[in-house]
Amino acid sequence: MMESRKTSTLEKLFRYYPKMMLTLLVISFLLVLLSIIFIKLIGPAPTGLIVFTTYYLYAHVVWFGLGFILMLYWFLKPVLRQTGIRIGGVIIGIIASPVSAILAYTAVFLFAVSSCSG
Repeated sequence: MMESRKTSTLEKLFRYYPKMMLTLLVISFLLVLLSIIFIKLIGPAPTGLIVFTTYYLYAHVVWFGLGFILMLYWFLKPVLRQTGIRIGGVIIGIIASPVSAILAYTAVFLFAVSSCSG
């Protein structure tokens, strides 16, 4: 019973990991667009937005680490392969995580530049 519940939780993690990574990628892209808008049109970015984007950048490190843990767990536990859990989405998420982090870093940099223009 306990093993079944653990596998069910892992199945959810494996299913939601790529979806969350796609969400992080879209949010990073939107933050870059917002930072460009602040530079071109509005002026200085609010400090709270810069702080949020910085913490959001750190969240990518956690998400990247979780992807590696899920991948290692999948390779070390043959039970997961027998239940039909696929690792393709996790690998795509691990590859997309640095791209999203670079976009978030660019947004932090552009927000900081926009705050200097005020």
